Amino acid sequence: MNKQSYDEARSLAKQANGPLGPSIRDFFAILIKRGYVGRTVYAKIYRAADFDRWLDAEHIGLSAVDEQCVARYHARDSGCRLAFNCKNAPVPGGDGT
Repeated sequence: MNKQSYDEARSLAKQANGPLGPSIRDFFAILIKRGYVGRTVYAKIYRAADFDRWLDAEHIGLSAVDEQCVARYHARDSGCRLAFNCKNAPVPGGDGT
């Protein structure tokens, strides 16, 4: 299972073609070097790749990523596992729209 998780994470990292793509591939290598287990590597790469796909679909470049952008990403994610309810998270500087 562990090797499968690494392989799946590597595949996700290679497929990342949005603005974070190169950084995700570097992140994968760092996680491996630091000895993270396969399931953890997969989970982290999965979330990064999902954010990358969202940025690409929303036509948001890296220079435009800020707290409000991240809050918008989390707000659309009903499976968010943060310490607060992402759907109700205030958007810094947002007007509620």
